[in-house]
Amino acid sequence: HAFRDANHLYGKLLFETYFEEFIETIKHLNNKKQFYWMFKIHPYSKRYREEKLAFNIIKKMKLKNIHLIPDYISTKSVLIAADKLVTSRGTIAIEYASIGKKPIVTADSYYNNFGFTNYVKNKKNYFKVLIDKNYPKFLSTKKKIKQKLFYI
Repeated sequence: HAFRDANHLYGKLLFETYFEEFIETIKHLNNKKQFYWMFKIHPYSKRYREEKLAFNIIKKMKLKNIHLIPDYISTKSVLIAADKLVTSRGTIAIEYASIGKKPIVTADSYYNNFGFTNYVKNKKNYFKVLIDKNYPKFLSTKKKIKQKLFYI
């Protein structure tokens, strides 16, 4: 999400703000060298003039296993290549599920009760699922059909 986006407009968040979620997540993942993490900046970040903020933080912290995805890489390519996708409540979760993969969602959203997300409700579970090597990457056939109908 764009860090200045309407954080509290749609319900409960796992973190106080999207920015706090970003900072706590990269701090947690920095010690997990067995994983390679990519972040894609929300398109609205340019509108709020914050597109360089995440880059500068990652560079300053000298993170080796965490990188930003360049703008020229399409979202569709990211969705296909990704083993996991995390969002607070973005519609990117719906797009990810529409290709049969189960997104991790950290906030209340209008689509959480449809069964195609992993809605984590506390930080302990959030940090656990992030590094779970056995995380269910794909949705069941029944949930895929339900999700495609929801997406349409």
